[in-house]
Amino acid sequence: MSLPRPIEAPWLKARHAADGRARSASLPLVYHLSAHLSGLTPAGTTSPTVSIVDVGAGTGANLGWLAPHLNAALTSPQLQRWSLVDHDPALLSAVRDPDQSWIATSRHTGSIGDLAHLVKDLPRPRLITCSALLDLLRPEDIELLVDTTVTHADAALMALSVTGKVVLDPPSAADHLIADAFNAHQQRHSDASGTTALAGPTAWRCAADAFADRAWSVQTRATDWELGGSDAALVGRLLTERVEAALELDLAVDTAARMREWLATRLTQNAGGNLSVRVSHVDMLALPPSSISVQMSSPS
Repeated sequence: MSLPRPIEAPWLKARHAADGRARSASLPLVYHLSAHLSGLTPAGTTSPTVSIVDVGAGTGANLGWLAPHLNAALTSPQLQRWSLVDHDPALLSAVRDPDQSWIATSRHTGSIGDLAHLVKDLPRPRLITCSALLDLLRPEDIELLVDTTVTHADAALMALSVTGKVVLDPPSAADHLIADAFNAHQQRHSDASGTTALAGPTAWRCAADAFADRAWSVQTRATDWELGGSDAALVGRLLTERVEAALELDLAVDTAARMREWLATRLTQNAGGNLSVRVSHVDMLALPPSSISVQMSSPS
């Protein structure tokens, strides 16, 4: 995995509430998933276990949201054995151990290349999941993640992948300028070894196509952030960081100036409670052949 862009714990904390609200729209995917996993549990198992590998687990937000919803949806009680994987041990160290007796956790510092070794030794059924990760990966990393899932797991649930669409109200003529520049920035990363092409807002579609190519069924749900006055701190940070990223591109002086003016105006609107923002995300459930029919559509 070794993400080229470090993820900061304060950002993960800032987005927590918005993520939780958005993911409520994906509960139908959790119900499909639970039915599938329940059907895979061996009959007569005295202590049924579902093994869950959370890729890019960060500080444990996916664990905190998915574990109780999955437990409630499963047709019979099952121990959830979560293997939390991240390239940053500092983030993993901030994960709070759940106090529920039906959750067991372990932490693993590693990359996507390490997943196959981890997953294949876990009890079945096996789920690979991630949240807000795919757009930070290279297309080849996504292919490897999908290959590992198809080879060693029984399902995948990939949440909160950005689509690149951000709608602000009231609109501004410069909104598209910021969006285009930010999305271009998200699909590139430069370091000492050169420039790396990242999947960015195309990532969810790359993953969905890769699963479909391997005959897995794919179902998606739009899980958009709907941000208003109560989210002013998150909106301010979101808009500021979008412009800061866009300004890292090689831009004309007048274009950069227009972006800074746009940000100043938007921050004033936000501070006055006069701005709402919708950030489009998509959640995706992928299951082996014959589990569910393909129901994939582009999010609005």
